[in-house]
Amino acid sequence: MKKDNIQIPASKATAERLKHAALMIFTEFGYEGTSMSDIAKAVQIKTPSIYAHFKSKEQLFLALCTDVIAEEGMKFEELMQQSQGKPVLGRLREVYDFFTDFPHLTVGQWFLKRMMLMPPKHLQQQFRTDFLEHERRVDTIVGALFLEGQQAGIFPKQNVEKMIVVFYTLLDGLLVANQIYEQSEFSSRKQIVWEMLEKEWAKA
Repeated sequence: MKKDNIQIPASKATAERLKHAALMIFTEFGYEGTSMSDIAKAVQIKTPSIYAHFKSKEQLFLALCTDVIAEEGMKFEELMQQSQGKPVLGRLREVYDFFTDFPHLTVGQWFLKRMMLMPPKHLQQQFRTDFLEHERRVDTIVGALFLEGQQAGIFPKQNVEKMIVVFYTLLDGLLVANQIYEQSEFSSRKQIVWEMLEKEWAKA
């Protein structure tokens, strides 16, 4: 995708159009590869007009971070609500798929994945702070599933925090693998990792 090909319809309010354009361009070209003039061009306004809505590229970027983290959290909570009453291992598989179903991610979710790997250096600490707050909420839900599995006798008693660490580390590895391998190879690796997780969880 070329920056010149990004055109945002005029049906939304200007601030929302600016965020929509910025989201697409940041996701495709990264923070450093995006200028305010690129965003203005996509919205078909003059660059100085952006500053009536956002004081700087940094402020616009952080506003997007807030939005996409909230979107991710909302989608995850909806998944957990819809899966209530299902067997715990099936719910954990749905969590696993939620974080690794890369072909069906929204632009906002891809923006979040990209910034997890390569956040702007000068905004890295703020992004980490915001993201880790979201991650702690996910930890609570995933940890509760692990505890439920232990209480049901599906998993032996073990340290839940360590289970979460292993889970996240493998998810992070799959994010990188998705960038390297063709989809068929990635799907095979994803299934292998899941089977390995099941065996790891079942260890005494």
